Amino acid sequence: MVALFVTAAVSCSKDTEDLIIGTWEVTESTYTLIVNGEVQETISTLDPGDVYTCTYNKDHTYNYVLHSPFGDAEDSGTWSHDDSKLTITSNGNSYVYVIDHIDKKNMSLITNYYEAGEGGDVTVSIKMKRI
Repeated sequence: MVALFVTAAVSCSKDTEDLIIGTWEVTESTYTLIVNGEVQETISTLDPGDVYTCTYNKDHTYNYVLHSPFGDAEDSGTWSHDDSKLTITSNGNSYVYVIDHIDKKNMSLITNYYEAGEGGDVTVSIKMKRI
């Protein structure tokens, strides 16, 4: 019975990892500031005309590319997956996202952190489609 459970857990984790691998386009990205339990603002972090792609490779490297009317940007590093979390590491900094949803066509990520300068909690929600 224990062997069956362990095999099933590893299998599910591998299935999620296989779904992550590939190229994704960000379709929506929002930043929400919450102070004292109340939403202060929610803004889109994508400007009109932005095309933001994320490629997660099988060797656990990634590449982000932003094509914007205001200029292009790129970032690369490594990624790892553990249960429902996706960790991105770039230039010695790690960012942890909860995988809210993933299937063959869509992925949604959420991260939360405290923004001392704003005096509140921030939630960033990112929706992507496979391309």
